[in-house]
Amino acid sequence: MKLTTKVEKIYKKVQQLATKIENLEAEKTALFEKNKLLNADLTSQKAIISELKTKLTKSQRTLEKNEEEKPEHSQKLREQIDQYIEDIDSCIEWLQNS
Repeated sequence: MKLTTKVEKIYKKVQQLATKIENLEAEKTALFEKNKLLNADLTSQKAIISELKTKLTKSQRTLEKNEEEKPEHSQKLREQIDQYIEDIDSCIEWLQNS
């Protein structure tokens, strides 16, 4: 085999490797961006969960305070708390499935 043929084969292989490297770099960049977006979304969801937990705590305190005073009000607060719990559960489920 001639030296020029060998050099040409090596050159082609180097070009193929360079193309693969470029593709992998592009894929890596895309994955980093996707990861960044997912982390931002996760942070947002955690903030929502924290806010819902705060609302739940406040509602529970109010419910305990007014439980004996106003039965109708207590029922409304219980329904509100149940809704907050459902919201938190759905956020947790969403986070686990992400």
